[in-house]
Amino acid sequence: MDEYLRKAKHKQVPGSASSPIPAGARALANMSLVGALLVGGWSYAQPASAADTGPYVRLEGGFSQASNAQFRDDEPNSPDCFLMASGASPRCNGELNHLGSGWTLGGGIGYRFSGGIRVDLSYNHRAGYKLKGSDPAGTDFDPDVKSDTSMINGTYDLPLLMGSVKPFVGAGIGRSRNEMKSLKWNDPSCCNGTLTGGKNSDTAWQLTLGAEIVFDKGEKTFEFLFRHADLGRFVKYAGPDQAAPAGTFNTSGNTGPATGKLRSNEIVFAIRRNF
Repeated sequence: MDEYLRKAKHKQVPGSASSPIPAGARALANMSLVGALLVGGWSYAQPASAADTGPYVRLEGGFSQASNAQFRDDEPNSPDCFLMASGASPRCNGELNHLGSGWTLGGGIGYRFSGGIRVDLSYNHRAGYKLKGSDPAGTDFDPDVKSDTSMINGTYDLPLLMGSVKPFVGAGIGRSRNEMKSLKWNDPSCCNGTLTGGKNSDTAWQLTLGAEIVFDKGEKTFEFLFRHADLGRFVKYAGPDQAAPAGTFNTSGNTGPATGKLRSNEIVFAIRRNF
């Protein structure tokens, strides 16, 4: 009996620590571990079913940070230019860049197709930007800038999931209507006045990266996204100082046209109602 127990004690049991592990199985286990670390908890989503397709409406709001405006005189050597230089040539080499931050509100209507593809028509209103700054000669400006855009957008749901969170990418193109209000100017050495603003329609486009969470049995979707939007140009019309004779810009009292660029980086929250 003792001899039997001694042999049983040293007998190898399949799967125990003393059992040899095939090299192929060991390599597969290592690859699985590395894959899990790289994916970081993300798993592949199942293809969209027929129940995941259909129309939807969408509402959004968010924060918008404008990029450099590069607002300059269209004719910097004209006697009617207004962003005065500190030197003699060109007469107006000034540039206003700081548009600051604003906000965006919008909505849209679209359709969800199979394969995680969505297409919608959207409208957005952006406001709160101020073209605040001084030209090289020391004159201060502070006009408001706003924009209305209509776009057609395409969105693709990436085939990944982390719990109930699904990432997506998107792009859109359309038209913008940009408006700059009257430019109030102030020269600390002498005087102040008000210059003509302007309106301009231009091509607009945007790129989006975000994530969504589906809830309420799939009827509603919450979205969080980052967006870069290029809304085209905004302009100042040529025209007289509106505050004359209290403040007259240039000897003639007139100022020429100018152009800037309206681009923004945005953080947006949205709610989508699926039908």
